[in-house]
Amino acid sequence: MPEYVYIMLLSLFAGPARLDFMHPAFLRQRSRQFMVAFGGGALISAVALVLVSDGVSKLSPLTAALCLGAGGVFFYLLDMLLNQLKSSAGQLVAMLSDFIPEAIAFAVGESTGR
Repeated sequence: MPEYVYIMLLSLFAGPARLDFMHPAFLRQRSRQFMVAFGGGALISAVALVLVSDGVSKLSPLTAALCLGAGGVFFYLLDMLLNQLKSSAGQLVAMLSDFIPEAIAFAVGESTGR
């Protein structure tokens, strides 16, 4: 299968979310959870495939794994804090923090992800 067809098929997972916005009863809770988990998995795989491999080439594998784990723990704790505060900023924090690894790579002059 050509790569562009594969990308288009994966992109179709975003379509039902738009229908749910227009008609809230369209999707069940399990479908929403699946779409969120799928998107999170796509982000984690992108980080693992591009940024972690570049980091391992510059750091020891143990240091790179510890840094990745520390980032995961930090954002888990941040999510728990926002949940306890009953804050609706969780989605905003997630969107803004998605840019952090790319900003760090850009700041050190790497061409990763371009």
